[in-house]
Amino acid sequence: MDKISTKTLLKVCAGCVAVIWIFCIGLVLGTYFVRNGMMTLPETQTQPSPTESTTQIVINMVTNQATPTTTEQVTITLPTGDSGLTTYAGNQQGQNGEPGTTATEAPASKIPSTKEDIAKALTDAINATKSTKNFTASRNHNMAIAVDEITGGALVKSIADSIIADKGNVTNATYTFVNGVDQGGSDETPDTLVFPPNKPAYLDPAGVKSATATDNGDGTYTVQVEMNPEKQTNTAPAVYHDGIYETISVESFGLPSSVNVTSMYANYNASKISAVINSDGKLKSITYCMPVSEGGGEGKMMGITVSIKMHGQYDGTITFTY
Repeated sequence: MDKISTKTLLKVCAGCVAVIWIFCIGLVLGTYFVRNGMMTLPETQTQPSPTESTTQIVINMVTNQATPTTTEQVTITLPTGDSGLTTYAGNQQGQNGEPGTTATEAPASKIPSTKEDIAKALTDAINATKSTKNFTASRNHNMAIAVDEITGGALVKSIADSIIADKGNVTNATYTFVNGVDQGGSDETPDTLVFPPNKPAYLDPAGVKSATATDNGDGTYTVQVEMNPEKQTNTAPAVYHDGIYETISVESFGLPSSVNVTSMYANYNASKISAVINSDGKLKSITYCMPVSEGGGEGKMMGITVSIKMHGQYDGTITFTY
């Protein structure tokens, strides 16, 4: 083997030094770039275990803006249940640049849930029905009254029994309203038929003991309300009952002119209303129950002072066809 000249040896050494110097410079620069986020090192990708549930997200990427139909698909696989992952139904852009489907939330329920909302829904339904001019209604109602005590003798008791019997009759009737006029010739109107008569309804939540609303699954829902106990006198109305029922009045009994009532009272206890409300907010049906646990009054009849105590209950149901 020939001997290597000194000049050649120096060239080789210089080359080695240059390579080492370039490597060191590259190492220093690479470390700087990584630390400052200018370059990332490849990470080892792991495949999900065979038993691990995964979710795949496919992203269509437009690669040529001039021809939007040219796309690439990128698939990302994530474990199911990954925190922070929100699933949306639909896509942002369809084929050929057409709008895609977007995620929609389930519509909020129209069924009221709180006592205040239920009271408002029933109030609104009653008033919407009272203001409707064309519909048919079937009503049946009954007022049962029992006299517990009465003074004034046999004649007075006989007259009282006659008045009560007349008011206690079961009444069934059908009304067809056209422009607010009953085609059967009665003097009933939509405003008098639905309680309270001749004025807007208002169910004050303060007078409500309990209230529920149940979805019937056919576009209607049923409201059930129970009122707090309340007392009425001839000088102080039962304000909560008066806003939603037809409460007892001296005039409602149609007493003869020979009777002069000086005082009266009625204790309402556990009064209830059940109503089915249509999807348009009007009544499909309404049922009233208004018990009077005790009532009575004093007055004069044919110059005789009369005192009476009684109890009773009003029940009524109206169904509507529009």
